[in-house]
Amino acid sequence: MTGEEKEFSEIGKNTLVGKLKSFLELKNLKEELEKELKQIQKKYDITEEKLFDLMFDLDIQSVEIEGKKVYRKVSQYPRIINQEDFFQWLRDNGYAELIKETVNAQTLGSWYREYISEHEDASFEEMLDVFEKKGLGVRKI
Repeated sequence: MTGEEKEFSEIGKNTLVGKLKSFLELKNLKEELEKELKQIQKKYDITEEKLFDLMFDLDIQSVEIEGKKVYRKVSQYPRIINQEDFFQWLRDNGYAELIKETVNAQTLGSWYREYISEHEDASFEEMLDVFEKKGLGVRKI
């Protein structure tokens, strides 16, 4: 019997119900902190945007303060809106090596669960690495 199994088999305050209550308390705390973090992130984003604009208006690229350098930066994140034409443009202009075939992870997971539930064969198993995450689901009753 492992330490964890022994721990769950003890009577008293270490019962399964007690452990589950502690788990639910942690879940509630996690949700509260995530909510608070979301509010902090919103304030952070608004402040960052205002400070960027102020530094731009003052023509200031960077400021050193409290041992840190705060600087303006612009990051660009392109999104392909016409994949067929853009991929052809990449091929025509010598950038074909950028093109990668991919399968969306959530789509693959959904397909895998459905396929395994409906078919006995899994001839593709050596081609996939399937990670199983064990956890507890919680819902209101």
